[in-house]
Amino acid sequence: MKHILIIAAVMFSCTASADETISKRVGVEEFNSIIENADVQLVDVRTPQEYSQGYIDDAINIDFMSDSFLIDFNNTMDKTKPVAIYCASGGRSAKALTKLKEAGYKEVYELGVGYNGYNK
Repeated sequence: MKHILIIAAVMFSCTASADETISKRVGVEEFNSIIENADVQLVDVRTPQEYSQGYIDDAINIDFMSDSFLIDFNNTMDKTKPVAIYCASGGRSAKALTKLKEAGYKEVYELGVGYNGYNK
């Protein structure tokens, strides 16, 4: 009986982790490590004007302040792949993190210090 309980516990823990979503604020070092992964979708959620003044290499711009933010995001991004987001200082990207989690994105990382605190 003890073996059955152990096997059931292991099976349950594996099932639970497969359905688990990851959404968290990270620092620069961890963010850099995350965006090195080729599967990660890197998104700058600042305005197009801010984006035009500089951005992290390979980032695409989807403006969080746009009325169509979530529609644009859903039309561009794959919910099954990891997403890394940032804004200027962390305010908008924190709100975007919440929206994306609610929208069903499975793995979202947010650069807590934003582009202004990012060391290239």
